[in-house]
Amino acid sequence: MLKRMFKVIATYYDILEDLSLFLSELDVLTTFATVISVEPNKWTRPVLGRKIDATGMVHPCINDCIPNNVTMSDSKTIIITGPNMGGKSTFIRTIGVCVYLTHIGFFVPATTFESPVIDAIITRVGASDVQLKGISTFMSEMLETACMLKTATPSSLVLIDELGRGTSTHEGFGIAWAICEHLHKNINPYCLFATHFHEMTKMPEEINGVVNMCANCHLEKNQLKMEYKIEPGQISRSYGIDLAESIGLPREVI
Repeated sequence: MLKRMFKVIATYYDILEDLSLFLSELDVLTTFATVISVEPNKWTRPVLGRKIDATGMVHPCINDCIPNNVTMSDSKTIIITGPNMGGKSTFIRTIGVCVYLTHIGFFVPATTFESPVIDAIITRVGASDVQLKGISTFMSEMLETACMLKTATPSSLVLIDELGRGTSTHEGFGIAWAICEHLHKNINPYCLFATHFHEMTKMPEEINGVVNMCANCHLEKNQLKMEYKIEPGQISRSYGIDLAESIGLPREVI
């Protein structure tokens, strides 16, 4: 009985597959319409142009997200520094999400948004090992970076977050600088490079077309307060000890 039933169902395979694809597309379009109708003021129609240019950009999955601006035209490489938890990673992810939404024909969470045609969004974000395969955190970083260097083109968007933290500070900085320089000089994609190596902020002084941006913060009653605003420039120092103190690490340890 079951065998006969499956034979009958098999004759409708093509029809069922087409129906499944149609329902999937309908589900996506319905979701788009629902999102826009719930928060119409949060979303805008993106424009395809010759640069990445955003104002009032926020991450769609974060409530009360602080809006930020960015422009990438003549300067296609941006070095982003700032304290931990300052918003660097969220900033580069937000740009990636907005570019992706633009290319699937959806509205973006920004006041205005312009993007060129991007052939790939390539990310090196996060750090984790693969114990079952004997791959350490640093090796995982390098494998992903090697793949990125092989596949990136001038029309790619490259997002790099804290590259080089899986090894010593000296070697990590050297690798981060070399990779950023190679990307900019030899490939020249749209590149956002978030890093905790403050020495990277010297790159715009040596290489044309590289600019600095930073996550702003300030001390208020000996407490580190994040502003979550990413603006042109660089921070004067690291706030690691201030952050450790603000979250309650014992003074005798600090």
